[in-house]
Amino acid sequence: RLVLFTGTPCQVDGIKALCPKGCEEHLICMDIVCHGVPSPRVWNDYKAYVERKYHGKIEKIDFRNKERFGWSDHWETVTINGKEHDSQVYMKMFYEHTFLREACYVCPYKNLQRISDISIADAWGVETANPEFDDNRGVSLVLINTQKGEKWFLDSLQGCDFKECALEKYMQEPLKGPFKKPDNTENVWKEYNEVSFGKFVKNHYKEPFLSVVKRSLKRKIKDMIPKEFWNRLRRWKKKGCRIYAQKRIPAVAVVHVPRYVRCVQFRCARMKRGFYIHW
Repeated sequence: RLVLFTGTPCQVDGIKALCPKGCEEHLICMDIVCHGVPSPRVWNDYKAYVERKYHGKIEKIDFRNKERFGWSDHWETVTINGKEHDSQVYMKMFYEHTFLREACYVCPYKNLQRISDISIADAWGVETANPEFDDNRGVSLVLINTQKGEKWFLDSLQGCDFKECALEKYMQEPLKGPFKKPDNTENVWKEYNEVSFGKFVKNHYKEPFLSVVKRSLKRKIKDMIPKEFWNRLRRWKKKGCRIYAQKRIPAVAVVHVPRYVRCVQFRCARMKRGFYIHW
C-alpha cells in the first residue's frame, strides 16, 4: 500500500536509506523546510516550568495562536486546567538559535536540492508577493520536487482553485543555508546549566508589566469587535485606503523547485512555474 512519511529532511533521508529496494514506489516522502531542531532538554524544561507556574498538567500547546494573534505574531498558547496562557518564551529561545542541535549549524539539507518528493513551509513573503492571499491566518508553501510528488499532489487537488507564483519571491533563509552558530552559544549554555529554568527565563525573557497590561487590554478590545472589521482594516492599510470584502479561506502556495526542472528537461517551461491553492 502507499505510505506517506513526513518529517524533517534528515529524518526523511534516514527513512529512505532504510527503505528496502523495490518499496520506493510505494513510499511518498514530504519534508518541512526546517528552521532547526531545538534541544529536547530545553523543551522538557520548558514544559515542566509552565506546569509548575500554572499548577497543572499541559493539555494542549499551540505554537502559533492564529485565532487570537494572527499568523505573523508568534505567540504560543498553553492550555492547563481548561485555561489558556499566552507566552513568547519558547519562541524567543528558538529564534535566538543558541539552543539548536549542533548538527543544525552545518545542515546539508538547507538548500533547494530537496531530499523529498514534496516540501512544505510557511509562505513568508506572501504579504508582498500576493497580498490578496494574506488574511493573516496562515499561507503554506509547497515545493514539488519529483514526478511522483507532482502526481500525488495533483491527485489531491479536487475542489481547489490555484494561481501561479514565482519561487524567487518566496525564498527564505532555510532554503539558502544553515543558520550560523551564535557567538554567545557557549556562554548561554554555561548560564543555563548553572541556574534554574525559571531564573534563566527571568534573566532573559521576562515581559515588562506594562507590556502585559497593554496586551491584555488589546486582546479584550479585539475580542469585542467583529473579526471582519479587523480583516477589512488590515486590507485597507495594505491597499492604500481601499476596503473590500473577501471570502476568508485558508490558502496554500505551491512552487516547483529548479532541481525538478533540471531533471525533467522536457517539462522545463512548465516546471518553472508554481501554483497557489485555495482549500
